[in-house]
Amino acid sequence: MFPDTGTKDWNRLNVKGKTSSSAQRRKADQFLWYWKPPFNDPKSPHHFDLEHWWKKAPADISHDAALYELLRRHPKMGELQRERLRLGQELGQTTHYFANDLVLTGPKPLVIKLENESLYHIATQMLFYSLRSWPKLSTEDRVKFQSSLKATYPGKGRDLTKGVFDLTEKARAWAKSEKNVGGPSFEECIGDLAKGYGADERLILAVDTDFGSRKEAEVALKQMTDIFWKYWHEPRWRVRAHVWDWLKAIQDFECEFNRNGYGQFKLGYPKTFKKFIAHFDDDQARGLRTWWRREGRSNYAEDARRNSKTTR
Repeated sequence: MFPDTGTKDWNRLNVKGKTSSSAQRRKADQFLWYWKPPFNDPKSPHHFDLEHWWKKAPADISHDAALYELLRRHPKMGELQRERLRLGQELGQTTHYFANDLVLTGPKPLVIKLENESLYHIATQMLFYSLRSWPKLSTEDRVKFQSSLKATYPGKGRDLTKGVFDLTEKARAWAKSEKNVGGPSFEECIGDLAKGYGADERLILAVDTDFGSRKEAEVALKQMTDIFWKYWHEPRWRVRAHVWDWLKAIQDFECEFNRNGYGQFKLGYPKTFKKFIAHFDDDQARGLRTWWRREGRSNYAEDARRNSKTTR
């Protein structure tokens, strides 16, 4: 268990460097929610259990247990917990969704609201037991969490290793959603998606669905099965071992925060903090930022100038 390092006032810290702006401070503050009262108070009924229980039996860690530990620290879970305290009532029946305002800056800034209904569904299921670590959950709560995972899919590809995507369908949906704001073409979308998943070391298969016979389809299925098992048997360091990616990022950041507290943010975000918050990134946001940097910023600004001249 960690001592009470969260009582220091982040807002009074004379932050320099990359985190000097109020926007950067607010961003960091989102991810530090469980280091603040009442979540950091061992005597509070809302105390957040920080035990790194996985260090005791590293060979017996399940994927769902590691994912639970990651998601219970999600900044959106912090929003729900704070709202629960403020209202003093259950939030499971509310209809609003988790949403982030993605601000794309430039000569003509663009603000896009990204909603995540899937993550909201899982978070509301976790709300009333997520302050407890995995070993302290009842069997019933574990079943609830695992059932919510099966019912939906939270966020980016790193969240569930069983995730399978149709990149063609995803690229078409992306291109269609951004068409009215001068977004990328279908070819550009599928290129960015392929690069992104490739960089994350995800396996990308091109499948021809126009089979001449059932026998041809069975041969193709066998080929894909062989590829799957080839990667399944790779040693852990060669594949995307999500469980230890998640747990190590949590452990490294929290141990460092326990030693140095908020003072470590004076010169910017520490490496362990960057690795920790990277697991909460959003694929859609990353794709939009890529497009905006490459061409969207200039194209959107040019369209805005043309429209302003037309309306004069």
